[in-house]
Amino acid sequence: MRVRIIFRLQNRGASVPFYHQNLLAEMLSTIVDPNASEYNFSALKGQTRVSKRGLHYCSRRVTLVLSAMDQKSCDAILLKIFEKPIWQVSELQLQPEFVELEKEPDFKEIMKYVCISPIILSSASSRRNLKEFLPPDSEIFTDLLYESVMNRMLSAGYIDTTDLQEFTKFQLIPDRRYLEKVQAEEKKFARIYRLNTYTEDELEVRGYTFPFVLCAPVRVQEYLFSAGLGEFCEEGFGMLDLAHSDHGRRTLLYPDFLPEGENFNINNTPEPEFNFEESEYYMNAQQMV
Repeated sequence: MRVRIIFRLQNRGASVPFYHQNLLAEMLSTIVDPNASEYNFSALKGQTRVSKRGLHYCSRRVTLVLSAMDQKSCDAILLKIFEKPIWQVSELQLQPEFVELEKEPDFKEIMKYVCISPIILSSASSRRNLKEFLPPDSEIFTDLLYESVMNRMLSAGYIDTTDLQEFTKFQLIPDRRYLEKVQAEEKKFARIYRLNTYTEDELEVRGYTFPFVLCAPVRVQEYLFSAGLGEFCEEGFGMLDLAHSDHGRRTLLYPDFLPEGENFNINNTPEPEFNFEESEYYMNAQQMV
């Protein structure tokens, strides 16, 4: 289940650090049941301007995308969020206002995603250098993600060892034109991020943000869209979104969390279908798998 939590910003122009997943992770860790299913979340979305202090939010509202493996866990988090009138995230004063429910995508074995939070390849227990750069088109990049996905699905009870033979197909194909464009403009798609959860030697990890095609069974696609791709997903890493998608046509107001005293119309317009099977990304994926 996937929702968009809409907060009213009480102090427009206030700022947060450029990287603020750790602040959101700390906020959620105080309200999430340790026995709840896996969950994942994005950075805060809104109109921003940049300064040396970080990101200044200029819009009246900001959005946090939250996903969980089941409705019960998601609703439990939402109830806790709406119990508190104001949440402080760095300088931002956020008032929970309402929730939008995302429609379930039509998952296929070949999907194109964009990262709305960075992907981390390895966990702290892997004994790998978590800051090492690996090319996204390398075999080891896909292998590490495949290992992560299978281990997480097994640990969550989403599959068992008898299912593994059904899930051998797994190939990540980065959007090379995007990577080339970013490099030509001397920008970055891979950065070092600092975590709060681990010892000083294990605080820094490398995260990757780029569009890609993923070839994998439908059950794997469904799992990753809800629980995130890679490691540290409950720290706010690895959240994916569909490429070429109109968010306004993919969401409905969630009736259990409607704003008080205002008349909102629920948008039931179906999302226009993107014919991915006719796109160049699908053709390239078919040739490479």
